[in-house]
Amino acid sequence: MERRNATKLHVAIDALPDSEGYVREMLSYLQYARRIAGFTIHSESPAPRGGSSTPSKSFDRLVRWKINQQLVRVKAVSLRGEALDMACKILNYDLDDGTVSLYDVDRKQVELLSLGQIEDMRPAQG
Repeated sequence: MERRNATKLHVAIDALPDSEGYVREMLSYLQYARRIAGFTIHSESPAPRGGSSTPSKSFDRLVRWKINQQLVRVKAVSLRGEALDMACKILNYDLDDGTVSLYDVDRKQVELLSLGQIEDMRPAQG
């Protein structure tokens, strides 16, 4: 979708506390599904933790990988300090808490990691 042919809409959303991440997720999905050409968020409240006022490329990839149920390779460090290298599917994420729920397809179990534990995440080579 080209921006120059797009109709510019100005929408005000009064997000409930702790729901800004969800609003960003929905807008990112609409952009990914090519229903909107782009968006900008101007927050009147303090920026969320970790946060710029616009979604990052990393966040956009996370949304896309979750929507497509794409297999991703995750390299992380466990709370016990062990190196993890997993082929996973993204089940959920919580930007407010800074966590990601992953399904490890090899071990057939769910892992909950903080974003700080993740060293690398990219599409799995298959």
